[in-house]
Amino acid sequence: AEICPDSTAEATLSICNNGNAPLDWSLSEVTSTVILGPSTPFVPAGKPTTGPVPNLPVSPLGGSANRVLPANPAPEDVLVDQPVGSNTAYANQDFETIYDAYDIFIADDFTNADPWIITTIFVPGNTWNYGGDLTCANTLNWQIYADAGGVPAGDPWSGGALWNLSLPPTDPQVVLSTGVGGYLSNVTLNLNTPIVLTPGTYWLVFYPQMDFDTCFQYGRHASNTTNGYDAQVINPGGGFGFPTTWTSVRDPSTWGLTLQDFAFRLEGTVYAVDVPWLSENPTSGTVAPGACTAVTVLFDSTGLAPGTYTAGLLISSNDPDEPEVTVPVTMTVDAPASDADFSWSPVSPVVGEEVLFQGTASGSEPLSYEWAFGDGNFGSGQSVTHTYAEPGSYDVVLTVTNACGISTATHTVVVQPAGPTYFYIYLPIVFKGYNP
Repeated sequence: AEICPDSTAEATLSICNNGNAPLDWSLSEVTSTVILGPSTPFVPAGKPTTGPVPNLPVSPLGGSANRVLPANPAPEDVLVDQPVGSNTAYANQDFETIYDAYDIFIADDFTNADPWIITTIFVPGNTWNYGGDLTCANTLNWQIYADAGGVPAGDPWSGGALWNLSLPPTDPQVVLSTGVGGYLSNVTLNLNTPIVLTPGTYWLVFYPQMDFDTCFQYGRHASNTTNGYDAQVINPGGGFGFPTTWTSVRDPSTWGLTLQDFAFRLEGTVYAVDVPWLSENPTSGTVAPGACTAVTVLFDSTGLAPGTYTAGLLISSNDPDEPEVTVPVTMTVDAPASDADFSWSPVSPVVGEEVLFQGTASGSEPLSYEWAFGDGNFGSGQSVTHTYAEPGSYDVVLTVTNACGISTATHTVVVQPAGPTYFYIYLPIVFKGYNP
């Protein structure tokens, strides 16, 4: 939008649904344009087969809590912190194909009231059986799902993640540290491309893809926090006898835990949610298939200096292809016309002599220059000429205008009378011949 100081303007943003299901959407402001970076294409864990039981879905460790974490960052960088509340680790792993029936995954939720930019994900865990560590894993996998009424809207077998990343444990973004069992089983992911999340409730899933026969079992730790919903577990192939759909970790059909949360930490930035010169109505809704919703965007330049202001409108929805779309927003506050002035040449003209007037002014273009020469005549343009017919003092007024304001300048031009007119008569001179 292009706008004058201390004024308002409106624009319309259309949110359209080209699909065949209702589109639920919400809108948030961000202080600059933020685009969700690319992620590794999602690959389902595989089809279930039969095979030997990898072991119990819980580590043999027990006892009191022993929190093992890297050095804490500055408090303002921590978005979520659910520390280890139990040394026991609960199975959480994508096994090799012959053990697909025993694939088991844990998810825990978090809620952000403001937009977040997540730069680091920390998940503590433990390994058992062969006494190895996560350097043995084929890949480490992170996924974030939308909420579906208290459970994740998807799972590692069926897909549906809003964001996912798969990396080898040797990737530079991955830092492994020692867990409660003395092995490299704690994982810190330092993201090259941060995750941008609009306000909402989400579910974090982390698991290694790791062979049981050559490596070991991996599990995650419960936390003694009580945030949001119960953590959920799913055993899609049913090999452990656990439910094949997301089920609370406190349910007797799973581990029947007394703790509801699992340990993890998110670090990053809480993004500004109030752009003072921008407002929208409505900020959420549902669009029927084939329909559009109009959002009124109000620009308000009150108290702002002339210049260009940028922000973004972050639209999140249940669109499976584009769950987040950022719309860049720019407001240009024009400078009113000001500092009008002019010069003229010659400075002391005489009657009948052409005078050149040259105007100057500040302000956003286009600027209009209008002249009143003081003798009943007028002109237009930044540079004009005028000839006075009578001597005298003339108050010349320059008026400069643009869309946002007017500026004037007045100077007195003194026109001198023309000098006397001289006529010259040339007579021939005749010499009479003389011969002395």
